[in-house]
Amino acid sequence: MIVYTTGFFGCMESPFPYEVLLVLSVAMYSRAMDPTPARHPAPFVLTLGVAVLVSVVVALLPETAVTTLTDHRPLGDSAAWWAFRLILLAAIGQALYVGFALLHPERIKAARIKEARLARMTRDELLRSITRYAATIAALTLVYGLSAFLITGERDAYWLFPFLLIAQVAIYYRQVGGIESWLSFQPEFVTDTNDWREPSGRDDTNDGNGRESTGD
Repeated sequence: MIVYTTGFFGCMESPFPYEVLLVLSVAMYSRAMDPTPARHPAPFVLTLGVAVLVSVVVALLPETAVTTLTDHRPLGDSAAWWAFRLILLAAIGQALYVGFALLHPERIKAARIKEARLARMTRDELLRSITRYAATIAALTLVYGLSAFLITGERDAYWLFPFLLIAQVAIYYRQVGGIESWLSFQPEFVTDTNDWREPSGRDDTNDGNGRESTGD
């Protein structure tokens, strides 16, 4: 089929609509030059996979091993359960603080202005870093759970923490999605460096007369 096109190329016969190809090429170039950040679920999936693996190991521990652990636990009954409550409180507090205070666009905005390393990141690199950070914090909940298990010697003390981890992953993934939406409207890099604090590489000292000496 012969298509007649006009515009930049004048009137010509062509089997392809050149103007459409031009528009598509410009769109693809713009996409490559200004990529929209997207969430990367892999860190969260890895965290959930580790949680499943650890939980299976805990569930399959023989009762003799659990009994031995109970007999050799470092604290008595009352102290062990108080320690369990403190560990659980710390895990919940950390989950809430990270989810609703740190994983917030305003905190990310302030961090990009103050920290040169973050300001130099592209939006996609920054979102990847935030995702890895959130997944790592969620994985720490397993450490809390294993600590509770070792201190109390009770398998039941562990099981609250995998469920807390699942809730964390759900909340963090949602919060990262909000940051993703916010970043899509932000510049690729931050150029305002007024608040950066970087070493200048100079050994500046005061010469006692209110002037700075560079050691020359």
